[in-house]
Amino acid sequence: MPVYQNKTTKLWYFSHILNGKQIIRKNKTWTRKKYAQEALDKFLNDVKENEECVINIRFNSVADEYIEHLKLVYRKSTVQGRTYVINKHIKPQFNNMKISKIKLKNIEGFQKYLLSLSKADGKPYCNAHLANIQGIASRIFEYAKNHDYITKNPFAMAVQVKHNIVEEKRDITILTYNEFHQFVDVVESPVERVGYFILYWCGLRSGELLGLHIKDYDALNKKLHVNYNWDYPNQVLTPTKTSEWRTVDVPDECASEIDKYLEEIPNYENYPDNPLIGFVTRYSKSVYEKHKKLDIKKSGVKHFTFHELRHTHVSTLIDVGWDAKDIADRLGHSVEMVNNTYGHLFPDRKSKNLEKLNKISKNH
Repeated sequence: MPVYQNKTTKLWYFSHILNGKQIIRKNKTWTRKKYAQEALDKFLNDVKENEECVINIRFNSVADEYIEHLKLVYRKSTVQGRTYVINKHIKPQFNNMKISKIKLKNIEGFQKYLLSLSKADGKPYCNAHLANIQGIASRIFEYAKNHDYITKNPFAMAVQVKHNIVEEKRDITILTYNEFHQFVDVVESPVERVGYFILYWCGLRSGELLGLHIKDYDALNKKLHVNYNWDYPNQVLTPTKTSEWRTVDVPDECASEIDKYLEEIPNYENYPDNPLIGFVTRYSKSVYEKHKKLDIKKSGVKHFTFHELRHTHVSTLIDVGWDAKDIADRLGHSVEMVNNTYGHLFPDRKSKNLEKLNKISKNH
């Protein structure tokens, strides 16, 4: 009998086993058995309704709940990117099904859809993009499993699909010192020019560059304090990618350019909280991009992205002998990330290391 009476207090209470756990409810007003029984009946009815709600919950509801969860964990730009993928590619394919009814065959149907996707030029989506979409979908189901909406993640039973083709990869553009100067010598905008020097010599991300304030540059000690990222689409300052502040030593040539740039701004010292790049307002990344294309054409250097100036900086550091730990500290990366991301920049390092090994035997 799930309803009992306490022999000491003479009050009634109920006990029930739910999902392997014992639930006991007591109340000072349960002076008669029927009060405890009525409370138990209501409790069991609530449990039944909740179970039915869980069984009937739709995929779209779980996906929306997952998006709300992302907002607690990730930056706004990351959430927007994943939300776009969910709304464009994932929600429509599961057609608001009950999530408990989605099985392996539904996942495989979703994967066939992904393989059929093509870009505007008719070429299929790259495998990295397909992997990203599948990863986001799988995490929605994993979220559902962790919140007891389903008992198993059906995506975990599926093999990730990809196109069985060799994808051409564009070589990363690394600018030499002379090529960099060939480019910046045609840049007419002082604010754009100083930005390029900071990207080339300090290895900042473009958002970190645009997030700098006047006070973040220590002219006396030649240091930049990198504390924020400028989220250009949303026009807000956010933490850096790693959410950590770091200080970057500024090489002499770059410091000289920053000093010359600031000297052209009257009384800049009185405006420490103003943007370093733009001063009155933060400089537009889209304008930067537009002018960069024109200046690349004018200078005759090979095309490069803002991020490839970061790659260029790392390649320079490696070339002059910096180790992975020092590079990681300067970039705001982990050592593992540096090795995984930038290890390919010197394809001849393995052969050089082998030469060093061979020299050991030759010297004995």
